[in-house]
Amino acid sequence: MDSYASFPDLVGYVGSAIIVALYFLNISGRIDAKGLLYPCANLAACVLVVFSLLHRFNPPSFVIEVFWSAVSLYGIVSYVMKRRVNRTSEPDSL
Repeated sequence: MDSYASFPDLVGYVGSAIIVALYFLNISGRIDAKGLLYPCANLAACVLVVFSLLHRFNPPSFVIEVFWSAVSLYGIVSYVMKRRVNRTSEPDSL
């Protein structure tokens, strides 16, 4: 076993750190979980973790990242759809 982290491992660590940091920011009220930044950053972090899993595959970790990504995509789509509805419901200004 190698005593150093490979590049994919480091990428996975960064993704994990982003997920934990976002969770802390959400719990502490420093980031809006209903905004666009939160799900986008979560999705990006998931991609980083999945990248590392391609190097050292772990089925349970992959499954949780699939669900985490799906929830993040749901948050992104919900945000975009809500903004569209708000824009179309606003009266035209002259």
